[in-house]
Amino acid sequence: MSGRGWPASRFISASAASAGGAVHRIDRHPVMSRHPVTPMDESDLCLHLGKQTGKTIALADMVTLCRDDVDAQIDRLLDGNAEVLLYDVPDPEVQRQVGHQLWRTRRPGGQFMVGSSGIEYALIQAWTESGMIPGTAEYASPGAAERIAVVSGSCSEITAGQIAWAERNGFVAIALDARDIADPQQSDRAKQAAVERGCEVLHQGKSVVFYTARGPESNLVAPEERS
Repeated sequence: MSGRGWPASRFISASAASAGGAVHRIDRHPVMSRHPVTPMDESDLCLHLGKQTGKTIALADMVTLCRDDVDAQIDRLLDGNAEVLLYDVPDPEVQRQVGHQLWRTRRPGGQFMVGSSGIEYALIQAWTESGMIPGTAEYASPGAAERIAVVSGSCSEITAGQIAWAERNGFVAIALDARDIADPQQSDRAKQAAVERGCEVLHQGKSVVFYTARGPESNLVAPEERS
C-alpha cells in the first residue's frame, strides 16, 4: 500500500452471465455454478470472492457508477480500508465509466487488475475518448482466417460445445492430457508430440483445436484419446 492506501487489486465483474441464449444469476449459471475449483454458490461477488481471500473487499456498484458525482464516490471507496475494489459492469455505458475510473485512479507503480477482456474494452474506450490513442472504440471483425490453431484448457460445458462446433466445421480436435504436460518427465515429449501433430494438420490446410477436457465431467481426457 502506498499513497492514499489504494486497493492492491481491481476486479471487473458482473453478477449475471448468459448461457444457452438465456441470462442466469451467477450462482444459477449452468457452467459457473459447477466450476471444478470455485463453484458459484453465492450471487454476491463480494461474499463469493471473500471466501477466496483474506483481503477486505469494497464494491463500486452500478448505481455508484451512474451517479453525477461518480469521481468523488470512487475516491471515497479508494480512501477506505478495502484492499480490493470490485467494479460491477452490467452494460457498455457503465463499462465506459469503469475504464475512465481505472485510468483516472491509476497508481505510478501500476496496479493489479483481474477480469475478462472487459478490462481491455473499458480502457480502450477511456484512451480513445481522451485522445491517447487514435480511432474509436468500435470493434470490427478482423475477417476470416485461412486456418488457425486453438488451445483450450477449459472444463466448461460451453467450451465443450464450441469444440464440437469446430469439429463439425472442419477443425481437427486433438486431445491432450494435462498430467503429461505438467509432468517434468513427460512435458517435453508431450508438447513436442502435440506441436508435430498440430503442424501436420495445419500443413494440410486445416485448422486445429487442442483440448484437455470436453465439459465438466471430463477434466481429464480418456487414455485412448491422448495425443
